Amino acid sequence: MTQRRGGLAVLCVLGIMGGASGSPTPAARSVKVAYPVLRQVEGVTTVRQKGEVLKGRLPGRILREQVLVETGKGRVRLDLSADEFVIVGEDSELLMPAIDGDTGTLEELELRRGSFGIELKKARQIRTPIYRDRVEEGRYIFDFNPDIPQVGVTLLRGQLAFRGLESEERSELRAGERQSFIGEIADGRIQYDILLEGRKVARGKLGAKESVKPADLAAFNRGFEPIRSKTAVKPKGAAAQEGAGNQICRQPAGRFNDCAFTCENNPKGRKVCDLENPKVRCVRRRCLASGQWGDEFVFAKHLAVCEATPVVHACDY
Repeated sequence: MTQRRGGLAVLCVLGIMGGASGSPTPAARSVKVAYPVLRQVEGVTTVRQKGEVLKGRLPGRILREQVLVETGKGRVRLDLSADEFVIVGEDSELLMPAIDGDTGTLEELELRRGSFGIELKKARQIRTPIYRDRVEEGRYIFDFNPDIPQVGVTLLRGQLAFRGLESEERSELRAGERQSFIGEIADGRIQYDILLEGRKVARGKLGAKESVKPADLAAFNRGFEPIRSKTAVKPKGAAAQEGAGNQICRQPAGRFNDCAFTCENNPKGRKVCDLENPKVRCVRRRCLASGQWGDEFVFAKHLAVCEATPVVHACDY
């Protein structure tokens, strides 16, 4: 039964990627170093930086210090660099203890409960109260249930020597496989063996190695495709006429001080803004009082928020 409970966490973690509510908003400025960025926030979530709750629009916010993400009925995507990101699932708590102030590098992620999916291009340390190891390049989904306690990992790409915290027993996992470590709990406390020099070893055992069904594996991998956010439905009738009267900019239509986010030079037929193409760029422009789109700003690749078609909404700067 514990294996299935872990599997349910895996099934919900990637839900944000298929189309999330709300429109993305930009970061105020591009930066030279690759700080983590809040790319998308869906549903009921709280994001704290050094203990302070972040207010206002969250998507596009650059993160520079200790960050704690708490989700209820919601999900969060954070970009760690230009091609690395984390998707925090529902009912989860993920801590990023430290972000290097000079380089923006995040070396460790701590899952306190729930689940997250991660795309890594460099090794980083992943930890829970009963797991801690350096995880190499690949795609993974981690889940942790503190009540059992149980930590699990599903490999979508890469390989991993999986074990409990400092345990001698380990298992070699490859893409398409999943396994859990089930710890021990007594009087509400996770149990450890304390060795020389205070080294803690989690008590427990590895569960059976499982093979992920091809259909499920394909679904998980689709969750790592670029975000396709829902765009607003155009108003009809009187509401459309009222809105059109305030729109002074054209192609795309916008009101004074609206911002347009345009994916320029995107190949025909692409459903996302293909920023892997060197000719493609994500541009923000503001609707000026003259009725022209101006105040141009080109996003760095890892901060880009454009979609395949132009998106217009109120500027937040």
